Amino acid sequence: MNFIPLQYESLKAVLLYMDANIRFKISQRLPTIRITEKVVPLRQIKMENDFGGTKSDLDQYGFRISPGHSVLTPGDVSFRDMIGHEFPFDTIIFERMIREELKSYEKALLLRTNSETDGITTTGNLEGNLADMYLRNGLVMRLDSLKYKIDHLYTKLLPFECRRFNLKPPYVCYIQLTIQTEKEKQIERFPYKIKLYEAMKRLNTLLFGGRRSLILAERFCLPIQSTILRLPVGFKVGTKQLRDLSLIEIDRYNNLPSILDSSFHPLDLISIYVMNANDVQHPMVSSAKTLIISGFNFDVDVGTTIRNCSNQQVMFDSRLMTVTAEQ
Repeated sequence: MNFIPLQYESLKAVLLYMDANIRFKISQRLPTIRITEKVVPLRQIKMENDFGGTKSDLDQYGFRISPGHSVLTPGDVSFRDMIGHEFPFDTIIFERMIREELKSYEKALLLRTNSETDGITTTGNLEGNLADMYLRNGLVMRLDSLKYKIDHLYTKLLPFECRRFNLKPPYVCYIQLTIQTEKEKQIERFPYKIKLYEAMKRLNTLLFGGRRSLILAERFCLPIQSTILRLPVGFKVGTKQLRDLSLIEIDRYNNLPSILDSSFHPLDLISIYVMNANDVQHPMVSSAKTLIISGFNFDVDVGTTIRNCSNQQVMFDSRLMTVTAEQ
């Protein structure tokens, strides 16, 4: 069978409407079309910038660390104070907290599974401290969830034991990449030889670097966990929906224009967590046709904030919050 190669313009037309994952695969396997693939706008239904699995790198004993906490490379966009310190997971105080939690959940498991404890009531003596709260939770959660919780706490204690006896963790670490479409999920694992932030930077540069055209996304979802986007230089997204602009600490509206194409403004929809009463009056937020509010910071006057909204439609995520008629 004879195959007729696609001409340049025909190839561009085909690539434009091809699934993004397929485009990436073809581009990597056929270097001859790589330049053309970079020129054609990339269409995505949804773009997310979060990641699963362990959210941090691990040191020699298995403690969570964040070596990229204060590292910004060209193209990166930060949504937090770069001067702040990372949370220490290797302190004696943290170990004591884990052991206290473990003790309470193991007590709950004993109460629920030991026949000799049948009839024991807990009313009246489970108030006040954190240990009691853990015990209450353990008594009401599903039994399989309780057992999983206990196993997870033992895993969190493992780095302390490894450091105490100068042992290597009894597992091998990999960096996992999950590629998911509507029909299938593909998982790839790679040796853990570089830090997570470096791997994210390399991946995003491979997929989105060197593009001379916009990346078109029906909706662009900002990270819930990641406070620094590891992006290639020149990364630009064209979208009419900006979602999950939630617990980002500072400069979230000032830094976004560097990666969003202004020709798509005003937005059709934006969803935010209100950290400050003035958030709803920012031009990017107030000009959007629909505003979805997922919650309010504890010191925000809800009623005043709602009255200051100038959007055509304001909606509330009822799964996360309740707004009364008086407000």
